[in-house]
Order: sequence, then structure tokens, then C-alpha cells
Amino acid sequence: MIKKGTLVMVEWEDISSSGDWNEDPDLATASIQTPGWVARDTDKRYRDFHLAQSRSIDEETLHDHTSFPTGCITSIRCLATGAELWDLSKPDEEGD
Repeated sequence: MIKKGTLVMVEWEDISSSGDWNEDPDLATASIQTPGWVARDTDKRYRDFHLAQSRSIDEETLHDHTSFPTGCITSIRCLATGAELWDLSKPDEEGD
């Protein structure tokens, strides 16, 4: 489980598309990194992951949310500790 409020770097694959009707396009996804705060407790069983780009220090609230389909996420790393929080090669452990 990744806890709400954790400062992270999310690595994810972005979708690409083409509208060319005449030839098969040579498409590839784009690898993207997005920093932010985890907007709600989550784990790999969830369909989406919510990240906030802004945090109010005075009110202790999170703002500017983005929702990522979890299937697009390749890794999530805690920026405070450097620990890998999301690793596609292993399932979540019970109690995480």
C-alpha cells in the first residue's frame, strides 16, 4: 500500500496515436516521469492511481490531481527515501 501524501516520482508510458489512413504508422509509446504527492492510499489492485502536483502547507491539502490508469505505470519511487514503491516484477506483499 502506498500512503496518501507520500512524495513520489511516477514513471509511466504515454499513449501515442496516428490518424494516417494510407500507411501503417511507426508508433511507440513515450516514457514519462511525473513527480507529485500520492492523492489517496492505493495499491496495484486498483484501476487508477491519483497524483497531486500541489500541496497546501497551511491547510495540509492536496490539489491539481491527475489520474493514471495503473496499467500505464512502470514504477513509483519515494523521493524522500529513494525506495521503490511500485515494482512490476513482484506483487504487493500482504500488509503493504
